[in-house]
Amino acid sequence: MLTRTRKEELVNELQATFAQEATVFVVEPKPMPVEVFTNLRTEVRKVGGSVRMVKNTLALRAIEGTGYSALASALSGPSVLVMGADSLVLSKAIKKFQKSSENALIYKGGVIDGQSVEFSTVQALADLPSLDELRAQLVGVLASPAASLVRTLSATPQAMVNVLSNKIEKGE
Repeated sequence: MLTRTRKEELVNELQATFAQEATVFVVEPKPMPVEVFTNLRTEVRKVGGSVRMVKNTLALRAIEGTGYSALASALSGPSVLVMGADSLVLSKAIKKFQKSSENALIYKGGVIDGQSVEFSTVQALADLPSLDELRAQLVGVLASPAASLVRTLSATPQAMVNVLSNKIEKGE
């Protein structure tokens, strides 16, 4: 049993975490082995996030007066908080875990930058390309006209060289 002072410490820790993190998802884990839950923690830690299983009453106290008050309705039953600064990579980590663990989590609610988000939003975020992929696509788009111009300008001299080399081969 938790003492009153320990409960206050936990609430203060949660409030400090909420102040640092821009994204918080509340999920309900289906019954699973400890190793599978450890995989969730590992996937989320890889992207700079954290996973905490908390008592709902303590979490409710911690979100009072914060931008996370929309989570109040999701904090019933078994609850796990998945928190992180980057909502995109956190969504991807949850999706990756869901695929590998046969949907071991039930999404109950979430908040990104103070806005409540539905599961469809989380899925859409997880399907977006990463920042590095977007940069590569942008470089490709920017380089494409220049490459086309170079090919066009070199095509005429190349065609002339081809004609001359055909004439030389034929002995003309």
